[in-house]
Amino acid sequence: MRKAFADNYVMTGDATYSARVAGYAFPEKAGPRLVRENYAELQEQFADIVMNRLRPAAMRVHLQMIEDPNCPAGPRGNMVKLAYDRADAIGAGADQKELCDMSSAEIESKLVILRAAADRAKLVLIEHEPSLAGGVFD
Repeated sequence: MRKAFADNYVMTGDATYSARVAGYAFPEKAGPRLVRENYAELQEQFADIVMNRLRPAAMRVHLQMIEDPNCPAGPRGNMVKLAYDRADAIGAGADQKELCDMSSAEIESKLVILRAAADRAKLVLIEHEPSLAGGVFD
């Protein structure tokens, strides 16, 4: 019964429903109790499903959308952006420490870099002279 509960819970996230499907007499009480008692195992099983089934399937779909010339531009562009974002995150995170593991000097140097990037990213104001025609947007 525990295996049936665990298998259903990691797919649905609903403790009461999973206890009912697994055949427990009082699913309203059994479901939350089973989650508390087996939380670490359930988290591990869920992580395994995400990493070994869901993530590879999603990556296959993303790759198909990116490579399909008939895919609409909007979704295809979103998949390309997602791919770049993930690649940047992997590249940037390779040598990163958590803030709690950094010294104050390391944190300060990261802040200097971030402030410089923020300054470069600021919008440039373009001065505009209204046209003589007096259009709607002038």
